[in-house]
Amino acid sequence: MELGRGVIYFITEQDGAGRTDYVKIGLVGDAEGRTSLARMKEHQTGNPRQLQLPHEVETVFVTTVESRLHNEYAARRVSGEWFKFDDSGLASAVDRCRALAEEYQREIPILEEAERLSAIPSTDDLAAETPESQAWRMKHAAASRGTAILDEATERLKDYFKHLHGQGVDVRHVAKVSESQGKRSFDSDAFMALYPELWAKYQVTSTKISSNGLRPTPLRDLPPEGIGVDDAARLSERLVAGVELSDSSFEGLSSLHDTYLELIGLQPLYAEQKALASAHLKVLCGEHSGIENVCTWKRTMKEETKLDEAAIKELHNEQYLACVTVGNPVVTVNPLRRSRSIDRPLLEQKP
Repeated sequence: MELGRGVIYFITEQDGAGRTDYVKIGLVGDAEGRTSLARMKEHQTGNPRQLQLPHEVETVFVTTVESRLHNEYAARRVSGEWFKFDDSGLASAVDRCRALAEEYQREIPILEEAERLSAIPSTDDLAAETPESQAWRMKHAAASRGTAILDEATERLKDYFKHLHGQGVDVRHVAKVSESQGKRSFDSDAFMALYPELWAKYQVTSTKISSNGLRPTPLRDLPPEGIGVDDAARLSERLVAGVELSDSSFEGLSSLHDTYLELIGLQPLYAEQKALASAHLKVLCGEHSGIENVCTWKRTMKEETKLDEAAIKELHNEQYLACVTVGNPVVTVNPLRRSRSIDRPLLEQKP
């Protein structure tokens, strides 16, 4: 189970005997194999003041914790991940970070139990509906709606940037433009027709739990509980309005991209809320196949037979390649998920 472990760091700037009010709140994930100190040394490049690393907080769901801090302290943002805090404000931010870390640490047993239950076949009956299960259903619905808003807005922006790129507009300061080779696909039906003996030889049968996943009962209206979608809806409307304005100047696209960055800053929050809501609902289901008026989660043992493509590729590569098709090259234009501008405005930098 991936818990997204890592460290939230608070980097400050020294100014003589004291420090400035500028604080960078960032993260390093354990999977990166780097430390907060290494990140600080990277940020030191180009900064005229000496940086310090006074606070680090270890946590699970590190991306979510960072996102929540960035959103909660948005009014103090200077640029990018730099915020303005006096000593008291910094102490409060660090305390808030520690509280979030403790909050998510307490969720680990629920996540582990949900994973254990995922490997157990369910019974045919439903568990009784409770206020708790309805509350988690509502949180799941709100997070799902927020995610849908983000996805829809992102696709709209991708299409717009791709259109501009096709018109010869330089969008490289807000998007990554790349051309990938055609997708390679293995045609198992063609392999069966050409090499029936090999196809029969490399059929592998396994028994595993089969499930369509947790399916909450749809809600007609979004509830007030859980993460709301007002911020996502507001930012999405602003982004769509910017697209419709069609200001393809450098400044216009940069402003549009800033809105996009604000919007996707909500993404970890919705993902975390949905994952936690799913885990709690699964634990409340237990070995039942769902909860009355709340959700279904049917799990059955299923025998599955499929072709061992990896073994064929390794042991019969010539025959494997004979059944591989290659699609046409694809140009992708994806909005940058981080700003290419410097961390702090030049006007904020002092010698």
